[in-house]
Amino acid sequence: QGIRAVLAGSQVQFNTEYSCDAPTQPRWFALTVLPLHQARPGAVVIHQNITERKLAETTLRTNRDYLQAVLDSTNDAIFVSDADTGQIIDVNQRMCAM
Repeated sequence: QGIRAVLAGSQVQFNTEYSCDAPTQPRWFALTVLPLHQARPGAVVIHQNITERKLAETTLRTNRDYLQAVLDSTNDAIFVSDADTGQIIDVNQRMCAM
């Protein structure tokens, strides 16, 4: 549908991410469709393998959820700060109460 919209001229470009797993591993791709500006309709279709990024996002999300569960389950006041700037990045509910 997105490719058709670009070909018809009703959409400037189309982007999407999709999974296309191999038999032994998960794989993710980003698809970009751009029109060819010629007398005859056409498009450039670009596929980019983004599997590493998607796996890193999943790991980051899992780690963030785990850290948040730890922060929320303790009675201690906890804050996380950037060692270089001293800026507070995250706090738990006990720290907020204090």
